[in-house]
This record gives sequence, C-alpha cells and structure tokens, in this order.
Amino acid sequence: MTGAVSVEQRFFAKLQPFRFDPAPGTDDDRRLRGQLAELPPLAPPGAEADARTLMDALAARETRVRELVDRYHRQRMAELVQANLTVPHSFEILFQRTRLIDALHRLVFTVALEDLPALVALRRLDAEKELEFKRSLVPKKREKL
Repeated sequence: MTGAVSVEQRFFAKLQPFRFDPAPGTDDDRRLRGQLAELPPLAPPGAEADARTLMDALAARETRVRELVDRYHRQRMAELVQANLTVPHSFEILFQRTRLIDALHRLVFTVALEDLPALVALRRLDAEKELEFKRSLVPKKREKL
C-alpha cells in the first residue's frame, strides 16, 4: 500500500468544510428548552378544567411560544449576521441558520405535543355538548312524525 492519496480522497478533503453536519444544534436546543419553563401551565395537575379555561390556557401558551420563538430567532439571526462578517465562507453561517431553524421546529413540535391532550379534551367536551343537543332534539322530531 502506498502513501499516495487518491484524487477522490483529495476532492472530499477539500469539500469537507462545506459539508453540512445534520447533528442537532445542541446549543440552540438547550437555550430554548431552558426558556420553555416560562410557559404557563395548561391546568393544575389532576384538576378537571372546563372548555373556557383550556382555551384561555392554550391561547396564553400559544402567545408565549410565538413571542419566545420570535425573540430568539431575531437574537440569533443578529448574531449570525455579525458572525457572517468574520467567516471565510458563507456555508458555515448557512449551516448555523439551518440548525437554528431545526431547533425552532423541534421546540414548536414539542410544545404542540404537550398541548395535544388539552386539544383532545376540548374536542371531547365539544362532542359531548353536541351529543346532548342532538339527543334533546330527538323527542321533538319524534312528535312531528
């Protein structure tokens, strides 16, 4: 085996700085997870909530997450713009921006999954009200027949 490096190996070595590493941006994830603690709770544990309370809690959480994502995105984009002035190629900034967007998506999906049981409960309450209304109409419709 000779110590010669093939053309393909040299080519890939030159491309290495420009290859995207899809590993999650743990720094962004860690910062965002820390700010998730500021979200208002949906309901006290073990408490049965009515539809109005759940809707208010979901709206408050949605507003808080929207503000959190907006503030963090603006802050990180300003940092990336400043960093863009000092990097030798723009791929590094592009990769960091991609990791930032991925972290924001993970955060939003995490919050959505946490809110899913409350949304299911809301739908269930709505279906129960509709069922009661339909059942109250059945005797009236039978009288008409």
